[in-house]
Amino acid sequence: MMKEVYSADNLKDFKRLLYLRRGNEYLLKDDTSFKNMEWPLTLIHKTFANYPKLPHEFNCTPWGILNTALVCTECDLHSKQLGLNRIKKWLIKNKIKFEECIYYEDYEQFIFDFSIKLKDNSELLLNYNDTERCINFMSPNENTKELRTFCLDNEFNLFEIFHTDFDSIEIILDFNKKSYERRLSNLNG
Repeated sequence: MMKEVYSADNLKDFKRLLYLRRGNEYLLKDDTSFKNMEWPLTLIHKTFANYPKLPHEFNCTPWGILNTALVCTECDLHSKQLGLNRIKKWLIKNKIKFEECIYYEDYEQFIFDFSIKLKDNSELLLNYNDTERCINFMSPNENTKELRTFCLDNEFNLFEIFHTDFDSIEIILDFNKKSYERRLSNLNG
């Protein structure tokens, strides 16, 4: 099944689609700025996950805001940090020792958010995949595909949580902890 592509020929259609796709989260700063789907324009970002620095402005194309998981750059960084903080709190609460921001000397292009040592001396690498890395498991960017291939080739255990699952981070970790519990060498509880 092909994904629906949203397109607007005029300002009225664009504003209608923007509201249908994003609710009242974004406003067009200047109605005269809409030219076509590829012409950059300025949006005002009004609301996002209790982020204190709103509203603020950012530039994008109408196509990008309607057809991708794009959020403004400032909020995307905030969203990633919120996800990482929730994972870190869960690891601490469950008394699991971990390291943050791990990379391997020969493969510095791959940075893993967390590393957990397992009893067999292997590692469980845990990544929180924000919109920069991929929209969801089925649509990773090239770097994410290379990272997954790297993990398979080097027999690393990679566990990914996606930004679309932000509200379920703890549930996902609780569920998957059961499958790794026997292999955790550093569970203190």
